[in-house]
Amino acid sequence: MSLPNAISYVMKAVRRRYGSVVEAVVRAAMEFKEYSEKALELIGEIGSRMIEDGMTIITYCNLLAVVSILAKAWGEGRRFRVYATETRPRYQGYITARDLVSRGISTTLITDSAVAYIKRKADLVL
Repeated sequence: MSLPNAISYVMKAVRRRYGSVVEAVVRAAMEFKEYSEKALELIGEIGSRMIEDGMTIITYCNLLAVVSILAKAWGEGRRFRVYATETRPRYQGYITARDLVSRGISTTLITDSAVAYIKRKADLVL
């Protein structure tokens, strides 16, 4: 979920002022969470169609949408290899690698500078 989008969504609900401010914030936050979860499922469903057996995929940074795409394809039986870049300085790629490995997806965390070598093997970058 995107925090700036969530805050914007919640603030619009507060401005509409249905019920108390606390009620409006809680209701809008729950609506946004549900909307975001449905969007991730749809992204995973549509994006997973790009993934084929035997592919080598590079991921950059950490996006729930990318994890959703790869998890959906893996769940449908397609097997592929993922290289997740560390994404300095915050190492968000580590989070992606950890999430994918926890789902049983073959993933290797690489340094950002290793992309120049790995990209020659890659079929797809997400």
